[in-house]
Parts: sequence; C-alpha cells; structure tokens
Amino acid sequence: MPAETANKALRDIDKVRALLRAKNLPADYLFQLIDYEKQLKTGYLPTEDRNYIDALFQWYQAEAGDDAPLHADIDARADEKTTALEDRLLQTEQQLRRARARISQLEQEIRDTTEGYEQQIAILRRKLDAALSGIDDVREPAEAAPAPDRKFDELRRLFARVFHPDNIEVDGVEREVRIDIFKTFWSEIARIEKS
Repeated sequence: MPAETANKALRDIDKVRALLRAKNLPADYLFQLIDYEKQLKTGYLPTEDRNYIDALFQWYQAEAGDDAPLHADIDARADEKTTALEDRLLQTEQQLRRARARISQLEQEIRDTTEGYEQQIAILRRKLDAALSGIDDVREPAEAAPAPDRKFDELRRLFARVFHPDNIEVDGVEREVRIDIFKTFWSEIARIEKS
C-alpha cells in the first residue's frame, strides 16, 4: 500500500476514533462509526463512506470548538505511524538481505562438501574395482588430480564470507572497498585453484 493511501486510511481511523469519543453524538451514529472503524482496519471503505466520515468530522469540529482534535494532530499521528511502518519495512529488507547472504554461503559450503564426498567416492570405487579384480596394491593413477587442499578451501570460504558483495552488511565507502578487494583477489584465487 503506498504511503499516501496508508496515511489517508490512518487519518480516517483517527477521525472515526475522535468521533467515537464525542459525547454529543446520537447512538445510531456511534454504531455506524464502529462499523466504519472495522472496515477501515481491513483496508477497504467505499469513497461515499469516507466522505460521510469527513463531513461528520467537520461538523463535530465545528460543534466541539477547541476541544476537538485538529486535522494537523491527526496528520502527525498518521505520519508517525507511517514512519514506524517504513522503519519496520527497512529492517525486514535488511534481514532478508542477510538471510540471502547466509543462504548463499550455506549453498557454497554444501557444494564444497559434496565435491569432497564425490572425490572420496571415486577413490573408494577405484579401490573396490581393484580389490574385485584381484590387485592387492591399489595406488592412485599418476594422471589423477590431487585431492583438494582443505586449508585452501577453508581460506576461500572465509574470504568469500568477509568480502563477497552479497555478504557485506556495511554501506558507503567500506562496502565499495570490500567489493573491489573481492573482485581483485577472487580471480586470483580461481587461477590458483585451477593450477
């Protein structure tokens, strides 16, 4: 819901509540206002009903004089509520960004772990094939790639955790510096890993 629509709905709810607190309204008005308040809380009230609330509120202010809440007070309360909602939305977006970064990190860890298990399975299969064919001394083929260095993998994961753009929770210059560091060194890490 756009901020302007939210502000209008909050102002209408405040008007209805101010009217409900009025001491000189007939009972049938009160019942209708209670129904309007319920409808406003669900988010929909026809335009003609909103116009009726405005007209009744203006009449109430004219009758009550200085004791009635002013439009400015209602607007200020609506703005405060909207600001609080915008703050909650910003916090939720930040939590979502952190959750996505954590998911990305966990996915990378899963890929790394899976690769390690696949390599272990390949080695065990070769040993099993050799045992089934009657060869006692099973050695790794000369052309087989060496097992990955776990320390290098751990260093790569740590570097990605600290400098990957999806994981950076700071803003401004520090964010840009970390992104530049990541771009510079990640290609070198990939080159070393392939060699």
